[in-house]
Amino acid sequence: MKLNLESFWGYTAAQIWAMVAEHNILNVFRKNFHEVWPRTLYRSSQPTTYQLEEYIQKYGIKTVINLRRFKGLTVLGELEKRVCEQKGVKMVSIKAYSRQMPRPKALREFKEVFENIEYPALIHCKSGADRAGLGSALYLHFMRQIDPEKSNQLSFWPYGHIKGGRTGLIDHFFELYAKAKQKDPNLDIIKFGESLNYKQIEQGFKPKAFWNALVEYILRRE
Repeated sequence: MKLNLESFWGYTAAQIWAMVAEHNILNVFRKNFHEVWPRTLYRSSQPTTYQLEEYIQKYGIKTVINLRRFKGLTVLGELEKRVCEQKGVKMVSIKAYSRQMPRPKALREFKEVFENIEYPALIHCKSGADRAGLGSALYLHFMRQIDPEKSNQLSFWPYGHIKGGRTGLIDHFFELYAKAKQKDPNLDIIKFGESLNYKQIEQGFKPKAFWNALVEYILRRE
């Protein structure tokens, strides 16, 4: 859907579409905004344009890391891009998944982004629970040398992450990495990822029926 965001009616139509068709109205009621590292990295669910403007002004955000990687940019993505351009903020996109373990390519991309962006930064996905938790845990690992399983960025409270569903594959990856590090404390997380048989491990992962139904059919996580 293409709209002229510079016209009043085009911008109004875009906001209505984003709120209704792309479910951004949910974020009006639950921002899921948290500080990951003091005055450096923040995490949230998909912000509305007004919330994004507020975060940029209040926290001095210089970079927005979008973990949804809008394909061709949806209306919501165009609105976010427009705010960033108007405020002089860089928008970076990383394709991340909530229902699979992070691949080496994604791990390298996260590391490169964290090492090269300007801070303070905001990292977000749709709900701010799973992919934002993954990205936040990887930031703390790559930039602050905190073990991912100890970062507390993937938890039900206060973020809403559900370990019992397929979204628990992110936790499973970090748990496997922690076990491997017991044998080799200097094991690089990217090299560890390169050694895995992802297909076999993910096929063997058994989510709990209740939590998986909650994730897939009620919350309908992206």
